Amino acid sequence: MEGANFVGAASEGGPFVLFGTAGSLRRAGEVSLPDLACDSLNRYQPPTRCNLRAEFQRPQCFPRHPRQCLPVFWPICLRLRANGKGVLRVKKPGLGNLRLRVTKI
Repeated sequence: MEGANFVGAASEGGPFVLFGTAGSLRRAGEVSLPDLACDSLNRYQPPTRCNLRAEFQRPQCFPRHPRQCLPVFWPICLRLRANGKGVLRVKKPGLGNLRLRVTKI
């Protein structure tokens, strides 16, 4: 996976794992999570305790036009805190096929 300020990896049934790219102390980043059966997300950054806001978007596809999809906000917005080692863990079912935006607050 590769996105704005994030790179990562995933495997079916395992967690999504994201790493901040160079200059990861920026205020925001986005990445598309593939359509895999994963229920946890791990984000790693340089050691810092910071508060984060995670917004999830799920694409809305139209049955008559399956190639036309619009981003729609999923009704989940989480406020999280990374630990002293820079690790943030989200455990939530159905994290596949989402767009994730993480912002420092």
